[in-house]
Amino acid sequence: MNHNLKYGLALGLINVALSLAILLIDYHLLTSTWFGVLPLIINIAVLVVAGYELRKLHGGYLPFKEAFVSTFLIIVIAGAISLLYNILVFTVFSPEMADALHQDVIDRTAGMMEGFGADDTLIDQTIADLETNNPYSIGNLMVGYGYSLILGLVLALIIGAIVKKKQPEFE
Repeated sequence: MNHNLKYGLALGLINVALSLAILLIDYHLLTSTWFGVLPLIINIAVLVVAGYELRKLHGGYLPFKEAFVSTFLIIVIAGAISLLYNILVFTVFSPEMADALHQDVIDRTAGMMEGFGADDTLIDQTIADLETNNPYSIGNLMVGYGYSLILGLVLALIIGAIVKKKQPEFE
């Protein structure tokens, strides 16, 4: 199996499994801050391992371009799997959970703004904006995937720089 496909599928399935575990524990945790950090750490670890394995497959040397492209393709594949999973969960299997999570986002945002001492008018306007824009709709999930690809591009640049190893000119 192709290296990028293998790691893209593995990372996508890891992300789905992590999300499923959180759903089984308490789906409200999906809106907590730490939930965003844990998958990021796991994703970085898997991408670095994939990069070093690719370098090993190339005899211990890996040009930056190939490291970057491979890492980014893994991110694209894993992200597409996660996107499909999220669309199925939040629109087909459990739209009521999406509504509850949307309300969690609104409540947390309002609480945070109140904690920072924001003006009531600003809080009301922000809540009104959030109420009309469901982050769990198919369109917004796809936009989120687009943003994750932009972040993935930056991550692929960093990981590509870490795992690259230039072959010496004279051996």
